[in-house]
Amino acid sequence: MPASAPGAAGPWARTSPCDDENGAGNLVLGWVDSCAVSRFDQCLRAFLTALDPLILYFLGCIMRFTLIDRVVEISPGERIVAVKAVSRAEEYLADHFPTFHVLPGVLMLEALVEAGRHLVWVSRDFDRSMILLKAAKNVTYKSFVTPGKLLRVEVSCRAMTQEHSSFVGRGFCEDREVVKARFTLTHFNLGAQSPENASLDKSLIESARSRWDQLAPTSKVSS
Repeated sequence: MPASAPGAAGPWARTSPCDDENGAGNLVLGWVDSCAVSRFDQCLRAFLTALDPLILYFLGCIMRFTLIDRVVEISPGERIVAVKAVSRAEEYLADHFPTFHVLPGVLMLEALVEAGRHLVWVSRDFDRSMILLKAAKNVTYKSFVTPGKLLRVEVSCRAMTQEHSSFVGRGFCEDREVVKARFTLTHFNLGAQSPENASLDKSLIESARSRWDQLAPTSKVSS
C-alpha cells in the first residue's frame, strides 16, 4: 500500500463488507440477520444467565478490557467525546501489518462502541451490568490511524431506553474522519433471569464505575 495512502479518500474509502446494494452495511454481530435481532437478544440473555459462575467471572475480566484512554467531554443522554492513543508497543500491531502498522478497523469500531457504553452507564447511573453490541450498520473506514497518533471518537445518542440504545459514531485522526458507523447496544442485568447472578452484576457495575473514575475524573460534564 503506498505511503501516501493513509489519509487518502477516494479509492481508499471503503464500507463494511456486508454492504447491500444501497451501500448500507448491516453487521449484526457478524451473523445475525437484522430481522432476527429481537430473538437474538432474548437468546443472548438466556445464554449468559445460564453460564457457570466461573465462566461469568472470566467474562467479567474480559469486560474490564478497555481501548479508550481518556474521556474529553460528556453530555449524559446525548453525546460523549473520547480519545485513544495508538502506541507502537501494542502487540497486535506486529501483525497488523508487519511492514505498515495501523490500528485495526475492528478496534476503531470497538472504540466507538466503548464510548457509547460509557455514555449509557453514566446516563443511566450504572443501572445495568451488561452493555453489549447488538448491531452495527453503515460502517465506513476512510483512512488509517498509525502509531503515535490519537483516535478521537465522537458518539451521539439517537435513542436510549432501559434496555436498548442507538448511536451515530465518528472517529477522527488529526481532524480527518477515519471511521463512521451507526450502532445499537443492548443493556441488561444477569440477575434479571437468574437471581443467583445478582452479586456478579454488583461486581461488574463496581468495576464499570471504577473504570469511569479513571477515564474521566476531570472530564467536562454537561447537563
